[in-house]
Amino acid sequence: MTENEIIQAAQAFWIAGGTTGLLLIHGFGGLPGEMRPLGAFLADHGYTVAGSLLARHGRHPDALYNVRWSEWYASVEETFTELQRRCERVFVIGYSLGGLLALHLAAQHQTAGVITLAAALQLNGGWPLRLLPVARYAMPWFYPMRAADFRDPRLREDLSSKMGAVDFDDPAVIKQLRASIRIPTGAIYELVRLSRLVRRDLPRITVPALVLQGRRDETVLPISAQQILDGLGSSDKQLAWFDRSGHLLPNDVEQHGSRPRSPSGLRAESSLNQTTKR
Repeated sequence: MTENEIIQAAQAFWIAGGTTGLLLIHGFGGLPGEMRPLGAFLADHGYTVAGSLLARHGRHPDALYNVRWSEWYASVEETFTELQRRCERVFVIGYSLGGLLALHLAAQHQTAGVITLAAALQLNGGWPLRLLPVARYAMPWFYPMRAADFRDPRLREDLSSKMGAVDFDDPAVIKQLRASIRIPTGAIYELVRLSRLVRRDLPRITVPALVLQGRRDETVLPISAQQILDGLGSSDKQLAWFDRSGHLLPNDVEQHGSRPRSPSGLRAESSLNQTTKR
């Protein structure tokens, strides 16, 4: 991506349309731009679409130092309130961290429905995650690229969308990326804290719900999707699996499967099909 494209990807977006509003929430360390293709597709079907920029995002990852999950939620709630003011009803769609925020919002407010994509209810981290309350002080930074496979085209695409043109075949560049890309450990802890809160929220969510999950997700344990489905208080809820997709569900190999297939529904086979008509 060019520098201008990266700047655009970091900006919240609003696409005016019909009386049904859709709030799109990006993932941890991500940008609104990762949800923009989905948003544009939905807008073409007549919806009013808003892509929120989460607090402390759109800048250097160091900006996440000392962040609180409540700051992310405040960003989402602000955009939701504006959509409510302009639309008759609002659905919320969240990816990864955004999925957790979407669920928390649905527990706190009367949304028309909720859709999650690879919601980060249970991270794939094992025992180190249980040490986060202490580790965030002893090891304030986490380096996610130290063991990354830079041959993975999906990883390359994801990094390029945030960093611009990068020569992933240059060993010196790869060495620098492994050493320089870092995330505050405390920010990961805040995500885990939010996930625990969302577990308690689930029984109070009674609106129509659709849970989307890739079976090859290496960031979030795929079992999270079933846990969300089982925990929801909704009588109208469905789980859709994507067998060839990993964590980057909005832009993975099966991305079109999680997009609406008709103006009358967010997924043709979903029960939401009957509740999202313009």
